[in-house]
Amino acid sequence: MLTRRLLRIFAVILLAALCVSAQELPTPEKYLGFRVGTDKKLATWPQVVEYMRMAAKTSDRVRVTDLDNSTMGNPFILLTISSPQNLARLAEIQADQRKLAYPYALDEKSAEAIFAKNPAVVLITMTIHSSEVGSTQMSLELVHRLATEHSPYIENLLDNVVFLLAPSVNPDGQVMIVDWYNKNVGTEFEFSPMPWLYHKYVGHDNNRDAFMLTQIETRNVIRVLYKDWFPLIFLDEHQMGSSGARIFVPPFTDPINLNQDPLVRAGSSLLGMYMFTALNAAGYEGVEYGRGYPWWYQGPAKNGAWWHNMVGLLTEVASARLASPVEQQRTQLYAPARPATPGAEGGPGAGGGDPRRPLPPPNDTWARTQYPKPWLGGTWRLRDIVDYELVITYALLEGAAANRVMFQRNFYNLNRKAIETGRKGDPFAYIIPEEQHDRGATWKLLEVLDLTGIEIFRAKAAFEAGGIRYESGSYVIPMAQPFRGYAKDILEPQKYPMRPAAPGQAPERPYDVTGWTLPLQMGVAAIEVKKPFDAPLEKLSTIEKPKGDLVAAKKGGAPAFVVAPGGNNSSLLANRLLKAGADISWTTDFVQASSRGWRYPPGSLIVRNFAYEKLRALVEELGLTGEQFMPADDSKLRANVMKLRAPRIAMYQPWAANMDEGWTRWLLEKYEFPYTSLHNEDIRAGKLNDKYDVIIFASQSKNGILNGNRGEWVRPEYRGGIGDDGAKAIEDFVRAGGTLVALDDASNFAIDTLGLPVRNILRGVPSDKFYCPGAVLEIFVDNRNPIAYGLPQKTSAYFLNSPAFEISAPFTENSARAVAKYPSTNPLQSGWIGGPEYLYDKVAAAEVSVGKGRVVLLGFRAQFRAQPHATFKLLFNSLHSSAASR
Repeated sequence: MLTRRLLRIFAVILLAALCVSAQELPTPEKYLGFRVGTDKKLATWPQVVEYMRMAAKTSDRVRVTDLDNSTMGNPFILLTISSPQNLARLAEIQADQRKLAYPYALDEKSAEAIFAKNPAVVLITMTIHSSEVGSTQMSLELVHRLATEHSPYIENLLDNVVFLLAPSVNPDGQVMIVDWYNKNVGTEFEFSPMPWLYHKYVGHDNNRDAFMLTQIETRNVIRVLYKDWFPLIFLDEHQMGSSGARIFVPPFTDPINLNQDPLVRAGSSLLGMYMFTALNAAGYEGVEYGRGYPWWYQGPAKNGAWWHNMVGLLTEVASARLASPVEQQRTQLYAPARPATPGAEGGPGAGGGDPRRPLPPPNDTWARTQYPKPWLGGTWRLRDIVDYELVITYALLEGAAANRVMFQRNFYNLNRKAIETGRKGDPFAYIIPEEQHDRGATWKLLEVLDLTGIEIFRAKAAFEAGGIRYESGSYVIPMAQPFRGYAKDILEPQKYPMRPAAPGQAPERPYDVTGWTLPLQMGVAAIEVKKPFDAPLEKLSTIEKPKGDLVAAKKGGAPAFVVAPGGNNSSLLANRLLKAGADISWTTDFVQASSRGWRYPPGSLIVRNFAYEKLRALVEELGLTGEQFMPADDSKLRANVMKLRAPRIAMYQPWAANMDEGWTRWLLEKYEFPYTSLHNEDIRAGKLNDKYDVIIFASQSKNGILNGNRGEWVRPEYRGGIGDDGAKAIEDFVRAGGTLVALDDASNFAIDTLGLPVRNILRGVPSDKFYCPGAVLEIFVDNRNPIAYGLPQKTSAYFLNSPAFEISAPFTENSARAVAKYPSTNPLQSGWIGGPEYLYDKVAAAEVSVGKGRVVLLGFRAQFRAQPHATFKLLFNSLHSSAASR
């Protein structure tokens, strides 16, 4: 009897032990069947997601939250990792973080109580650039250790840190890159570049979207930063090219941005030194800080943290070729530097030239304080990347844990300091009047400010500020708020501190753009007020879209409606009406209407055969303005309109992933322009006029368009460009009546291919004579030209090493006219430009007739990263006018 009882007890214990064992988190190696970082082996995104969910189920230290699914519907997850005690009071910690972020009612004593009890909140994001695969792979080992190890070291980290981990902030790219690699690994095409963007629309530029917030993935990260958590520390883990240093850690380099507090830069540098120290303690070589990556510019999310008084950090580890090793010729310490070889340094996973051959030896072998043990060449593997990233990740968590009180106190004090600084004025506030040229763009500007944590108010009555009267409904963004530096940096013009160059020497090359001022780019009036003022204001909890207004006729029938053309949404309205079968036209002259007594400018929409209630609903939704015509008014219109039909749009999509093409696709879809993507073989097949009215070439070099990616290692179906046959097909298309729209650098292809009477006056000009690496410039616009309908006569354009034109006398039947031009003085509005006189009175955009067709040259970045709303219409009108008739 006793024996049976003992057997039953033993069976229960054994069963319980088996259940516990079944609930233990397996090691990544056991789970995957290979060690993380093994040559030519990659965990897939579904495997990573499943492993993280297993960690949450088996460990009381890990939680997984699903944020909005990615653009292509893949899971976007955020892990919260901390001690069970911290996770049990997570809502309290979140609430305290918000109090520190907006400390209006938080006195010092109460703040000190928060510092004493709370852990530091740290966010780490990974593989925003999906070819930089190492950190997502590494995250499996990282999470396993944090979830299962009970050492004093790990428990100290968990007690003192709430660790937010996004194992990939571009899940779609992870799926695409890993699938592509697995398709080709072990074949002759192992190094063939993926022929499409690793984000559906924006590719590498997903790390430049943190103030425009166009993509789902960006909004997920921004919500974690400025709505849900307000982390004290934010690290974004990246990879870089393969031929130089093995890893970059902060401090960053000059120029600094004066809208950041020095204490933010000090905190980032401190944590960078934790990483630098840990890497050197581990004996790792090729560790570098303080070079290449500046404090200056907006765009990446971790940069935006600086202007929110958070510690933002970037690390960059040398790349392998995804999971394939890189071989590099070895050299000696202090070897003389070689002359730069074009194409010798590629992006992540690249090495320039033939990827099947070893890289040339490292060029920088000079040991110094910032780079004490230079990389001298050898073999570099994915496992090396994993090891380096494990070291820096633990070092960051160590630094946060050891200094948690200091980082909380700094965040609190800097936010209070910003409020007090703003109350003193200079500036005191920015005012955005309700009435604007483009009310939709105004709403978008306010929305992105709100999503990034900026407090926005609205006037309940008219008021005066800076000697100007502002009406009720005006928006006010006071500078007396915690994230003052961010609001100011987005709203004011930038003045890039370019170091003077010696005669004949090119200026320094900024890492990214030099100016980004959103009100200028978006065509929104935002008035800086320096001195304090009083106004009856209410704080907005949400930014509501403006409602449009369609006024009905006072009497009689109504054969037509007119809608003003100012906003970009008028193009969206046209597309919806064309899809619904409405009869719509553009006015070609000013139109006087009866109900309001307004004069509507050229490019106003005339709408017939569409129900008033349906049109009113659309006009209201899109924030537009219009009215009905009385019968007598309508009779005057017939001779002064261009009838619109839905344009048949195609856009060239090269097999060399082109971010500008991706951004253009996103914009077309956003404004509901149907389009077809054309590839090399589609263009070479010819007979393009049978299917299309207009073809768009996004910004791309002439050589890239004609020749594409070459090399025996490129898969043959994705090799090359449109070639001479494709160029001839494009010329035939235009001469037979088609419209070619060439954006920015693609203008050179159009000019040369079609022999246009236009010259790019900047082609061949050395950078010591003219250089403009990303700035906002003033342009004058001929808004009587249909391409420029709805634009003001003066606006802003985005210029990024772009072409500018002179129109010459036509040699053939081709003729050209300017649509937009630069002024006869320095056009710079925000950023930096060297040699502005090269642009004086030069053409910025042109329309050129060729045979029965035409070419539209938009020389600047009219849709750059979906930011310059002020010039979207130049693209939109080029498309609509391609199918317009008088």
